[in-house]
Amino acid sequence: MESKNIYSESFSNRERHFFIDMKRTAKGNLYLKITRSDQSVDGSYNRSSIIIFEEDFECFITSLSSVFHHTMFS
Repeated sequence: MESKNIYSESFSNRERHFFIDMKRTAKGNLYLKITRSDQSVDGSYNRSSIIIFEEDFECFITSLSSVFHHTMFS
């Protein structure tokens, strides 16, 4: 998937790194890519990602907000 990076944020602790990237496909559609990169004992990195497409943003944000609301403010 050829894409253009629109905006990125990242944060990390000792061995975990998180990248949150808003990207645009070659056809102009937005998507969110969330990547977790874990450092292994041997120094290599294992990466896993999820991709949320633009048509799912509203549901994703609503669901994520609901999870935080119910766990942090209950």
